[in-house]
Amino acid sequence: MSRSAPLVFVMAAGLGTRMKSDLRRVIAILGYKANDVQASFDASLGAIEVVLQTEQRGTGHAVQCALPAVAGEPDDRIAVILSGDAPLLASERIAELVRACEASPAGMALLSTVPPRAVPYGRLVRDAGGTGVLLRIVEHADATAEQRKIADTNAGFYAIRLGHLRRDLALLRADNAKGELYLTDLVAHAAERGGATAIDAPFTEVAGINDRVDLAAAEAVARRQINETSRCAAGPSSATACASTPAPC
Repeated sequence: MSRSAPLVFVMAAGLGTRMKSDLRRVIAILGYKANDVQASFDASLGAIEVVLQTEQRGTGHAVQCALPAVAGEPDDRIAVILSGDAPLLASERIAELVRACEASPAGMALLSTVPPRAVPYGRLVRDAGGTGVLLRIVEHADATAEQRKIADTNAGFYAIRLGHLRRDLALLRADNAKGELYLTDLVAHAAERGGATAIDAPFTEVAGINDRVDLAAAEAVARRQINETSRCAAGPSSATACASTPAPC
């Protein structure tokens, strides 16, 4: 298997500095207000590769739009797919996701989370026969009342072998409540190969920012993390407190 650094697809915005490697290849998938978003990228990060999703036909379609940009990449290379609206995701979590994909017989891994409140996230449906294999993700709009009781939800971050991604994206169908191509349907195809690996992540780390309330919550967590880091770097007098204080979550 390839040990190359992963490809990175970022959907819409929010690159940040989470992938701390000069070897990775980052491709931003832009749609709504693409020019404004690209200008922001260029100003803060320098030129990056950009592909456009001119029609908003779902997350699966967004990644389909990016495939021509990686046509020359080998099938065993890992592609990491990130949501652009979750700025608190740690680089260590992305590395964990990549390692899980490397070890997965299905060639796919994803982040899951248990939200502390009701949120319209997709639910992880597992085999009830005792194997616990991840069978599929049911989006909130398509879920039954019983399925919406499932605590384990999809965080929206994936790592998958490029060959599987190419084949499975071609099989997506828009036969759902939104009439879109869901990226989450890749999980059902991975189940045919033994099941994708799901890694639980803290909700505060993977929560998306959809409104000002979400933004304020993310800023509060970020400030706490910065304060903890600053205190631990202050010197020996803070060492005991830092060692006994759990990391923010």
